[in-house]
Amino acid sequence: MEICRRELLLPVHLPWAPPCSYVKYPTLSLQNASGFDILTYMAHPPPFLQGALWLSDIDRLNIEKDKDYIIHQLFSHGGMEEIWWVIRTYPLDTIRTVFQTVPYKDYRAPRFNFIKNYLLELQHIPLDERHYVTNIPRNLGR
Repeated sequence: MEICRRELLLPVHLPWAPPCSYVKYPTLSLQNASGFDILTYMAHPPPFLQGALWLSDIDRLNIEKDKDYIIHQLFSHGGMEEIWWVIRTYPLDTIRTVFQTVPYKDYRAPRFNFIKNYLLELQHIPLDERHYVTNIPRNLGR
């Protein structure tokens, strides 16, 4: 097997680009002996996410290793384009698991409720807002 570095052309709509333009994202591909791609994935988030992922340089973020930070940061601070990128990049089960098991106290209440109840359809699962919403005190002992 051989690992190849390539660029993946994906149709995306960016605010500053014409509709349905193609953007190159760096990818890594795992190929078998016949030269067929077995697995292709992006190693780093694309450049248009840097505005919402301001705490780190996107070239240093790994899509798999840093998925907790990427998912929560884009859900809490990104626009709809960034939120749809998360949904297209990660399986829904992975997003739900990260959202439920790794709390991130950086959401505003309306956004937390939108993500939890409508986007991820977790309205029947009790999640403590004190672990997610920024303007609720962290006094978790009471």
